[in-house]
Amino acid sequence: MMRGVSKLTVIGLLIVVLVIGIAGYYYFTTQTEEVKEIRIGIAGPLEHIHGIGHKRGAEMAVEEINNAGGIMINGTKYILKLYFEDTREADPTIPVEEGVAAISRLATVHKVHVIIGGFRSDVVIAMQEEAMKYKIPFIVAGASADTITKRVIEDYEKYKYTFRITPTNSTSLALSYIEIYKYLRMEYGFSKVYIIAEDALWTRIMVEKVLQPYLPKLGYTIVGGPTFVPLDARDMSAEMTDIIDSGAEVIATIFSGDVGIIFTKYWSDMGVKAVPVGINVYSQQEIFWNMTEGKCNYEATLTDVGTLEGPIGDAFYKAYLEKYGESPIYTAPATYQAVYLVARAIEKAQSLNSDRIVKALEEIGFKGIMGNELAPLGNKFLIKFTKNHDIMWGISDPSKGMLMGLQQWQNGKRVIVWPPAAATGELQLP
Repeated sequence: MMRGVSKLTVIGLLIVVLVIGIAGYYYFTTQTEEVKEIRIGIAGPLEHIHGIGHKRGAEMAVEEINNAGGIMINGTKYILKLYFEDTREADPTIPVEEGVAAISRLATVHKVHVIIGGFRSDVVIAMQEEAMKYKIPFIVAGASADTITKRVIEDYEKYKYTFRITPTNSTSLALSYIEIYKYLRMEYGFSKVYIIAEDALWTRIMVEKVLQPYLPKLGYTIVGGPTFVPLDARDMSAEMTDIIDSGAEVIATIFSGDVGIIFTKYWSDMGVKAVPVGINVYSQQEIFWNMTEGKCNYEATLTDVGTLEGPIGDAFYKAYLEKYGESPIYTAPATYQAVYLVARAIEKAQSLNSDRIVKALEEIGFKGIMGNELAPLGNKFLIKFTKNHDIMWGISDPSKGMLMGLQQWQNGKRVIVWPPAAATGELQLP
């Protein structure tokens, strides 16, 4: 050491070296542990039950995936982050432009990699156009119009970014109806049916393409309807009088909006003897019993088997109920599984490139995967896509595709009465 260098100088130099070393350690440690985001957009009517289902289902999946360590892409850790935009589409007075604007904000402001959601078919079709413009994978989790996925076949290069995870398309959904009405005809001898539905694109497709032509082939006489009720209807006394006068034994219902609440209340208050069997989305919730003051007793509705307790969707139902204090509707388990599907596809693609994500979604979806193998709380049926990126319908066999269940209100409880693979009880008549 040079004679002119003091002990203080040496100590100072050592401190500098130590500080630089520590700084370097933290710098390089930070670099190797850098965490990036996979941005997932949720577009739905966030103030209504359908959008609340989207939001909560997505939150449950993201929380699980991130707590498990996120996703690794080429050696870099990514966590999932959700961005929400309200489409307000559950309100029939809101124009489709609201949904389009929501997609635009997700694409340009939040710059999401994938979008999940949608509920009202006419709005979703417009939302789809906007998502395709930005080439963002769009997984529909709530709208059933055939047109949405039919476009994938008609113009693959433009619409290949579209997939649907729930519900089955309008035609398959209506065919579920046919299976149920076949069961009702054989087991209970019903033969007189009245058709009533909310006035919407998807309901008209179901009624005109399937219910009207096929119910008579099962031995039914359509004694009334189809009656299409305005989405904002608040008085259904005339419709109930028509049903009573028709002599119907069973009512084929198709409601996804709050007009379904109005239907149930008038059906009970006017003492209609015919039993409602069909679709009433609000009736899927446990709070519907209190909402209608028990007037929904004996009403039966198609539902996702993950929305209530049973052998096919038990895990999700119980976890959702514990977390939120109420039961889910069909958009919740679907969105939950959609997030996992996206995560699996990105992990497989090792990329956030839209075309690579689409290819990975196709590879996973065309092969098929059981919901409970895809996600910890997934439904126990096969998730598989058709060639036009639509969810495969399993009819009554969970090993072949998505399974719909028929639930009935029985003295304050929701009971699955069909199909046998998911049933927890038998249909009761008033």
